[in-house]
Amino acid sequence: SGLSGDSEDSLPGGVNPRKPAAPRQKINARERYRTFNVNAAYEALRVLIPTEPVNRKLSKIEIIRLASSYITHLRNILRAGTDRQPCLSHKWENSAEYVDEDSRLTERVSICTFCLKPR
Repeated sequence: SGLSGDSEDSLPGGVNPRKPAAPRQKINARERYRTFNVNAAYEALRVLIPTEPVNRKLSKIEIIRLASSYITHLRNILRAGTDRQPCLSHKWENSAEYVDEDSRLTERVSICTFCLKPR
């Protein structure tokens, strides 16, 4: 019972079941690297989105939502040909194509956060 051949540490092949296997360490390192790259990509996207204050901390979902909103805002600037509340003017232009005048008056008016940003 006290012999080294009976010990759990000396299983055939020199494998110790209590030590983490090298593949697990590689998997963990790969996951840390992947997480680092995903977080770096979020940060790269984050710096492209104008916010007030500039260094405001955003969650990942906020980054995605703001990026989507900002892309829509920029697209509306291109369509409207102006940077003065293009999302509002684009909304009215589009709604005039398929909605009559009476129902347009009851529509909720919304302006994106980027249209409201002071110059």
